[in-house]
Amino acid sequence: MSELLIEPASIARLVRLFLAAPPDDAVPGESIEEAGTLLWDISVIEEGAAEMHGFRVLEAAEAVLTAALEGSASARDAELSLGILANLAAFPRISSQLLDHAALAQLVCEGVLQQLTDPPALSEACRLLAAVCNPQVTTGCHMGVPQTLCCMHRCSVDHLLSTSTRLIGWLTAFALMLPTVMPQC
Repeated sequence: MSELLIEPASIARLVRLFLAAPPDDAVPGESIEEAGTLLWDISVIEEGAAEMHGFRVLEAAEAVLTAALEGSASARDAELSLGILANLAAFPRISSQLLDHAALAQLVCEGVLQQLTDPPALSEACRLLAAVCNPQVTTGCHMGVPQTLCCMHRCSVDHLLSTSTRLIGWLTAFALMLPTVMPQC
């Protein structure tokens, strides 16, 4: 495992800055984009992702995505939010909470995928959808272990049913959006 070399207080400060609510200790010239880029980098480390989650980064990303859809945040900010969320979705304990976040699913599927035209942001939205749909992540299974063995030994039936139900919510939101994005051929 990688060791996190950034203090939790710094992560909290970055999350607040990313929300465009500069903390008292903000350095002049620090930008939302810089904070988002650092958070994106931190989110690939499980310890960093857990710290970010503790500082309500899901809500921060949702607020930034909403602002981007309303035109008060840039497409780059939306890309950063989606990239952070996609990285967080790679970790089973956080992915589970992403699946429970119905408003975020609706925002991504009905807002981002239908309204944003920025290719990097759309790419990150697709990466997020792929991450939350990955059965090895959403069922808590581990890489390198056959799916059936992993699920038989590590995942309870209740957990699988719960995860499937939440995943169906995300997929339903995505499916409802498809006819408006992809007209009939």
